[in-house]
Amino acid sequence: MKSKYVSIEYPLAIHKPKRRLCEIIVKVRKDNIHKVIEHLRRIDTPILITPLDNDLVLLNTFIPESYVKTSNTHEKLTLIPGVEECIVKSSAITNMGIGLSSIIFPLIFLGRRGVVFSAPRFAKAIHMTRELFKTSADVVLYRLGYYYGKTVVEDFLKMYNLEKISLMTLMKKPRLLKDLIDYFTNIARVAGWIKLEVESYSLVGLKAVFKGYDSWEAKFYLEYYGKSNRPVCHLTRGTIAGVASTVLGVELLCIEEKCIAKGDEYCSFLIKKR
Repeated sequence: MKSKYVSIEYPLAIHKPKRRLCEIIVKVRKDNIHKVIEHLRRIDTPILITPLDNDLVLLNTFIPESYVKTSNTHEKLTLIPGVEECIVKSSAITNMGIGLSSIIFPLIFLGRRGVVFSAPRFAKAIHMTRELFKTSADVVLYRLGYYYGKTVVEDFLKMYNLEKISLMTLMKKPRLLKDLIDYFTNIARVAGWIKLEVESYSLVGLKAVFKGYDSWEAKFYLEYYGKSNRPVCHLTRGTIAGVASTVLGVELLCIEEKCIAKGDEYCSFLIKKR
C-alpha cells in the first residue's frame, strides 16, 4: 500500500551531490510572488517564502549553477514587476552541492524556537555515549525523553487555555482525549521521530498500547550496529511516558515490547501504571 505521507527536504538545508548550486534570494511584493515562483517552478528544490514587514516577502531557494547561466536567471527575475532585490550567489559550499540558507534564523516550531539535529549523526552520538556509560545511558535517555514529554504537554495546555487535565476530565470529554492523541502522534510524525498508531487504550485501567513505524532510533541503530537483542527506542518511550503521565496526572511507565531494531515489523509501546 502506498504511504499517505510524503517526505520533504527541510527548507533550506539540502544536498544535491555532484551538482553545483547557487543560492537565490528575491525580495518581491506579495501581489507578484506568483510570477517569481512560476520562473523557478522547474527547479526540484524547495522554495522558502518568508513574509517581511509591510507588503514584501523574501523567496529563498537553491538552483543548479548551470541553469542560472543558461537561463539568465538573475536578469529575468530582476525584470519581474514588483521585484525590489534579487541576489544570486555561490560559494565553496554550494559548489559541493550543499545548500544552507543564509537568511534563516532562528527556526520556529509550533510558535517556539526549534532546533534540528541530523538523525544519523545524533544516533551515532547516542551510541557512542552508550559505549562509555553502558546501560546507564539508556536510563538517562528515558528520563530526558520523559521530561521533554512533560514540557510538550504544558505547551498544549496553554493552547487549550487549560491549567491541567485530569482523568475525570478526559472521561467527561472524549473529544479532548482524541485531540490529545492526534496532536502528540502528529508531532512525533512531523518532527521525524516515529509514526505512531493507537492499538488500544483504557482510561479506567490506565493502560495503552501504541504501534510505532519507522522509528529513527531503531532505524539508525540497525544501520550502525545491526540487529539488537533488546529494544533501543529509549528516548521515544521516555517521551511517550512523560506525555501520558502529565496528561493523566498519574505516574506512568512506558515499556517497549517490540522493536524494529530486534527484527520486529514495528515497535510496540505499552503504557501502564508504575
